[in-house]
Amino acid sequence: MLGAVKKHMKVLMFTGKGGVGKSTCASAVAKGLAKRYRVLLISTDYQPSLSNILKVDARGRKVSLGNLDVLELDEEITRELWRERFGEEVFRIISSFLDVGREVIDYIAEAPSIPEQFSLAMILWELPNYDYVVWDTSPVGGTLRLIRIEKEFYEHLGQAASLYLRVRGALDRMRRGGEDPLNILNRWRKLAEDIFEMLRGQTTSYVITTPEDLPLREAVRAVRELKSFGIDVRGVIVNQVMSQDVLSARLELQRRKLKEAMKLFDRVVTIPMYPEVTEEELNLMFERLTTFI
Repeated sequence: MLGAVKKHMKVLMFTGKGGVGKSTCASAVAKGLAKRYRVLLISTDYQPSLSNILKVDARGRKVSLGNLDVLELDEEITRELWRERFGEEVFRIISSFLDVGREVIDYIAEAPSIPEQFSLAMILWELPNYDYVVWDTSPVGGTLRLIRIEKEFYEHLGQAASLYLRVRGALDRMRRGGEDPLNILNRWRKLAEDIFEMLRGQTTSYVITTPEDLPLREAVRAVRELKSFGIDVRGVIVNQVMSQDVLSARLELQRRKLKEAMKLFDRVVTIPMYPEVTEEELNLMFERLTTFI
């Protein structure tokens, strides 16, 4: 892995369908790189597992393990960091157009895309402090949506600046003093531009899948869309490939945990593991679930 990383690629992004082992692969690479480099392992998955894998509590705070720093971006903490960094600027822009109070900051902070977008900015700001940032992303659909949102945000900022210039005379009469909102818009646009430069020029992605039907389909989609954004896709990691010994051990573990589940819960239904999801298997699953639901 070390030899395969391009020198200018500082962000190593691990993505894929939920449950394919993104966090495990990212943790393994981060620990390996940390033997020679200063590394940040960061998760933007809002159901993170880095803390469990590495036996630390990195939710919302950076934990140091020698050359390796670990950080899981909790959603509420990310929103609070956004408020601290951008809240007043957002208020400044909106209050140029509308007579609003500072409660508008909390309203905007609750928008679904705010923490995800801010996490990209945090990765950008952390880059100078590390040789590598290993990024454990949310499941592939969320990651692609995040990149798409950032692209649209960048494009809309250019339109917003043009609109502002057209109505600047009226806004000058409304202005309450302080920094020109146009400066703020241009600063946001520069930040979005820098984030895109990071994604296209300093990021290489590894798509994780398992040798199963649905994860493989997601991997195909992820590779195609990441390339369409201009992001370097180094390759696909096929995880959880089973040997006969692993199959036997996993079967025994499942039997033990199934007995445990039967004791823990009042109502339990079991569904067999099918080799692939077909129409016939969906019908079989529905038949099993009909009496349960």
